[in-house]
Amino acid sequence: MSDPSHELPTSLGPPLRLQGGVWGLDLTELPILHGLSVLSRALAEMVVAEARTGRLDVTVERRLRSREHPELVEQFRLQVVRLAVEPTVLDAIAAAPEALERRLRALLGSLQRQSFREALLPRNGQRAIALVAEFEPGAARQRFVLEHLVARHSGDRGALWITIEGLSGRRLDLTAMPHTVISDIADRMFIAGSTRIAQTWAEALRREAERGRRSFTEQRSPHNHLFRQLDQAGLAMLQRVSLQWSEAAQSFLLESDPAGVSELLKRVLLAGEDRHVRELLGSRQIVRIDAGPLPVYLDLAQLGRVLELSLGQPRHRLGTAAFLQRMPALSAFCAGRAAQTPFAGVRIFLVHHMTAEVVGLIDALRQLGCRDLTVLFVTYAGDPPASYLDAVLDLPPDEFRALALVNVPTRGHVEGNYRLSTHYSQLDEAPAITAALADRSGDYLAAMRAAAVVPFLRQAARAEAAGERQLLIEDGGYLGPVVQDALLRGIGATAFAVELGHAHADNRPLRQAIGERLIATVEHTRNGFDRLAEVETRHGSLALPAYSIAISHHKRVVEAREVAASILNAVESVLHADGRILARRRCLVLGSRGAIGSELVRSLRGRLADDSTHLTGIDLRARADDSVLACEERTLAELPGERWLHTDLVLGVTGTSVLTAADIENWLHAATPDTLTLVSGSTKKVEFRSVMRWFDEISRSREPRVCGRAVTITIEELLDPWTSRLYGHRWRCQFADDGRVRTILALAQLTPINFLFYGVATELIDEVLTQLASLAVGAVGNGHSPVGPWRLLAVDRDVDADARPLH
Repeated sequence: MSDPSHELPTSLGPPLRLQGGVWGLDLTELPILHGLSVLSRALAEMVVAEARTGRLDVTVERRLRSREHPELVEQFRLQVVRLAVEPTVLDAIAAAPEALERRLRALLGSLQRQSFREALLPRNGQRAIALVAEFEPGAARQRFVLEHLVARHSGDRGALWITIEGLSGRRLDLTAMPHTVISDIADRMFIAGSTRIAQTWAEALRREAERGRRSFTEQRSPHNHLFRQLDQAGLAMLQRVSLQWSEAAQSFLLESDPAGVSELLKRVLLAGEDRHVRELLGSRQIVRIDAGPLPVYLDLAQLGRVLELSLGQPRHRLGTAAFLQRMPALSAFCAGRAAQTPFAGVRIFLVHHMTAEVVGLIDALRQLGCRDLTVLFVTYAGDPPASYLDAVLDLPPDEFRALALVNVPTRGHVEGNYRLSTHYSQLDEAPAITAALADRSGDYLAAMRAAAVVPFLRQAARAEAAGERQLLIEDGGYLGPVVQDALLRGIGATAFAVELGHAHADNRPLRQAIGERLIATVEHTRNGFDRLAEVETRHGSLALPAYSIAISHHKRVVEAREVAASILNAVESVLHADGRILARRRCLVLGSRGAIGSELVRSLRGRLADDSTHLTGIDLRARADDSVLACEERTLAELPGERWLHTDLVLGVTGTSVLTAADIENWLHAATPDTLTLVSGSTKKVEFRSVMRWFDEISRSREPRVCGRAVTITIEELLDPWTSRLYGHRWRCQFADDGRVRTILALAQLTPINFLFYGVATELIDEVLTQLASLAVGAVGNGHSPVGPWRLLAVDRDVDADARPLH
């Protein structure tokens, strides 16, 4: 006998049973009655139409059709459904017609349950028993009675009779009528159109299986039929439904009758209507549905926003530990220090990219003792893989919080605006972040700082309340430089927050509010390093220790080479999608003497058709006597005029805006090529800021002109021809006088292009993030005096990777 504690009843009849950590529901024998939602909608529309005519007594009738209701017509020999509505409820029905349809769905949906179906539609000569459902909420309390009118002659067909009564004036005497009450009518939320949904899924799965794929996803959109029905069924929290299948299921999808696949999925949807099934899924349990040749496993991911259906075998859940296991260097570092828990009592605010390696870093920080970790993810072009989100959002919400911005295209604005993404943690401070973004959402750096300041100050307050410390680790100089500058200016916490867009009530000096608990800042990139160095130069010192790995040998030499390779790989992939090749491009490298720029130059010299004419460099450190390039100058203005006008690919890795509006207009007016491709390899969106502002202005102009010539401006998406993935945008400029069209390709929305794909390979980033983690541990061990003065401490210049002084 099964353990009662491991068994739950369901509204479908068969119970849920717990076995091996999975709740199983056997629906193999569950008959399916098709067309119930169609019938409910039709009856509701007829009743509402009659009620609005002012009639006092409404009775409607609908004939059943074999095509829509095959089981009711053929198996149960039903011919018609009649519905009578008492006058006392007509006003309520006319006022809320959608409620009538929902209640009819719930009533007729009860026929999917064996006990109620056999009571109403007996097949052994017994007397039919009516079904009674009480709907309680609000003033629209109603009683629905469903009766089976048996045919008078053996050759005739029967009928269903539905009576709807209100609180008073009931005509039916249930004491004289054999009946059973559907006491758990509220336990099922009927998914309307489940037959259509199942058929659509079956067709999509077969189509994807034929292409050799193993998954299919439906994303919420304003007009998506599936999500409209899920919303009505009380599943409005779902943003995506993801179906995946095993190798065995691949054969099933390809070789089975599509109707069989549809029937399997229909039963899965029926299971999703049950309250206990939903409660188990909501508590992160796995539910197995046995309803055909293959089991289907259901679970929820990403804080309940994604419904996962796995055919054949359970979905493989990857936790953050699985990402750390792919990083041997960081794993070894953690193994050697986890017992010491160096981050115990340290609350960490991390700003970094949403990559597999950073997910591994998150696990490492937690292994090292951090129990209050807030991450502001840097997200560029493309959506993060579901496996990354699944892993981080499975972490305890009281120990881990995540947020990110999402770009919202805006008419007449190349960069668009930024808002808080809904894909990450559910934050109490979300309204405050949204308010902070209101006036800063058109500039990525300003928007990131506005998004960061709210949770950063909240975490600082938690640290103070608990008597703990705080550490800031970031990739790109988002908060560190402005925090250091504000502390050195001696302003208050309120003023600091207001400067970044946030209304903050703490009137204490910023040093008292955060400076005494903030141990240090730890920076990853050269961009952030330069911003910190600028603050130090301006004030003569820093307010807190600022550590950085940006100019370490590993970053400048080893990583730079791989970053350059990843940039060129990404560029080549996009060029191929557009039907072009890298070898024939005439390239201009902005920042040709930098760590990444020099590696780009080195690689391109061997890949371009003729590097003497096809490769040009710009760098403020350029000198003619030591250049490896035939043409390399300090500024674009110093280049021979034809060099710029023959360029058709610009790779920017300076971390600042070099190209001007005049440069672009000159190219559009007089260049030889028809297309200029712009590629950023630096952080944030600063590389082509001037170009974006120019295009914003010209695209909004009523009479746009380039070098005095009238032009027509259009914008098109650059899509991958196979996957339809967005790779960037085409800015088309057609001159009115000669009709010539010139195009600027803005790849990856002018964010770093390598993050459009995989960033830099794990094998290398593992070593870089290990250095970052080691420096952070050393910074915590060193601590700081609130007095200072402090300065920027760089690995391999001032300190080693453990933050120990070199001199």
